[in-house]
Amino acid sequence: CMNRFSMPMAARCIISALALFAAPVSAAVVNSSPGHFTLGYTSTVKATPDQVWATVVNLPGWWSAAHSYSGKAANLSIDPRAGGCWCERWTGPKGEANSIEHARIVMAMPGKVLRAVGGFGPLQQAPIYAVLSIEMKPVDGSTQLRMTYAASGDIAGGMAEIAPAIDGVLGQQFDNLVKVTAR
Repeated sequence: CMNRFSMPMAARCIISALALFAAPVSAAVVNSSPGHFTLGYTSTVKATPDQVWATVVNLPGWWSAAHSYSGKAANLSIDPRAGGCWCERWTGPKGEANSIEHARIVMAMPGKVLRAVGGFGPLQQAPIYAVLSIEMKPVDGSTQLRMTYAASGDIAGGMAEIAPAIDGVLGQQFDNLVKVTAR
């Protein structure tokens, strides 16, 4: 799609691909309009906030390989400090060094919050501003885990149009995070 069509068509191709691979999750689109959307997910897990933090920053342990550019979760990493990279690095078939900065860490408070700024998936190529926050709060011997993704900007078809596909992908990642943390 990317090489043969205009940018709007490329965005539609990526959105369609994301929708095909997205696992069905409960609707988590908190709000949306042509210029923005907010997604939100919450779960309580039987783990301490520090245990949840350790899981969150071990990105290959919970992020689906199907939603990476390289096809391998092991190529994903988070440098959990302000200015750190939520990145993917791999060697291509001809030995070339490939890399993607999915987001930049803007807040890292172990056991409390990891916040990153960046457009995931098709949002990377669009003029948008997006913030992903993963928050941990102790609750009765467990941890309330909350993830929000808020994005605003301009993308072909509008932000409300793409929100369900992004929800499907991020909802799946949140479900993975909850399952891995609960082990």
